[in-house]
Amino acid sequence: MADNTKIRRIKAKEAEVVAKPQNAGKLSKISAKIAKKPTKSVKKSKKPKKSRNFKVPKWLGAIGRFFGKLFGPAGRYIKGSWQELRVTKWPNRRATWSLSVAVILFSIFFAALILSFDNLFEWLLELTLNLGGK
Repeated sequence: MADNTKIRRIKAKEAEVVAKPQNAGKLSKISAKIAKKPTKSVKKSKKPKKSRNFKVPKWLGAIGRFFGKLFGPAGRYIKGSWQELRVTKWPNRRATWSLSVAVILFSIFFAALILSFDNLFEWLLELTLNLGGK
């Protein structure tokens, strides 16, 4: 290893430029420009971390205790399910439509695939039975 090796921290924005292999000719120019730029050290204010512990509202806790005592394990399951639904991140309208379209397209594709295999195996079976009957 050479004594005058320089180590430089690459930011995520710079890493995207370096990671693209199609820009191999421009890569040396871009990396030279990046190397000439002085890096700024900006202190970011530390935000308090959000607690991931979900605090159950009093009314929900009372309902959960009631179901827990009344139904036992089934009540605890209902209580846990309700808590999980409260912390679930639901998709927006655009994501819902795109996922719905993906499900419909995959369903059509696999229905066509199964139908084609069914017809193929039916044809092979008829061919086999006709050969044995002659």
